[in-house]
Amino acid sequence: MNSQPIRRSATLVAAATIFVMVAGTIATTIVSKQSHARILHYESILVQAPCIGAVCPGMEGRSRLKEYLADDPNIGLISDNGPKRISFSFANQNPKAFGNDAIGGGALVFSEDSQGGEQILESAFYDLYDLRFGTIIDVLGEPERYLYVSGCGMGNRMFGVFLYPSIHTQVIVSYETRRPSVEYVSAETPIEGLQFSTAASYETQLLDTLNIAVLESVAFDLRPDIDSVFLLDQFQPWPGMDTTPTASVDLCPR
Repeated sequence: MNSQPIRRSATLVAAATIFVMVAGTIATTIVSKQSHARILHYESILVQAPCIGAVCPGMEGRSRLKEYLADDPNIGLISDNGPKRISFSFANQNPKAFGNDAIGGGALVFSEDSQGGEQILESAFYDLYDLRFGTIIDVLGEPERYLYVSGCGMGNRMFGVFLYPSIHTQVIVSYETRRPSVEYVSAETPIEGLQFSTAASYETQLLDTLNIAVLESVAFDLRPDIDSVFLLDQFQPWPGMDTTPTASVDLCPR
């Protein structure tokens, strides 16, 4: 019996296995480098909070702030959405490092001042693709207070708001999960977005977030007694990431 074909076949299989292993290692390295580059880029954006480049809540002049956005190299497309809103996307300046994924985007929301003159930037928000809570902690530090709730409406869902009152900022978490009862906040918790506001509108913006994301959402099947006052009472001091915080309130009806 000729064993040469068997040896040749075994050699080809071994070579193919090595190729797959090497290719997998290279692919993992590329993804890791892209993820690291993305985190560094996100940190450079987050460190400006509550501002987006030169644009900060409380500033006046809608046209001027739009020009500031246009001059910011981190900003891509800008869309005028009526008299009170300007939407924007973040520019993917380095597709080689970030891949072809979107970076994210957001909006500026304006209101008239009391004299009816220049419009004032009342709030701003943005999301960053695949941003995680660990990056938030690394840049903004620990939040002061938080609300983290589970709900059982149309799909099991987690929702959280983490407050940074010194910079009038909310960090918002919202995602579906199969087992909300065992979820906890970690460095890998996905971030839905960041909301910035003026000192005067901070509480109003927080109430708007709770109304839209929880009280008016089909994701939560709430008891009749659940209202914004109840939710505000559920905010707790942040205990630290090392405590693996679980839901501060369970909104699943019994």
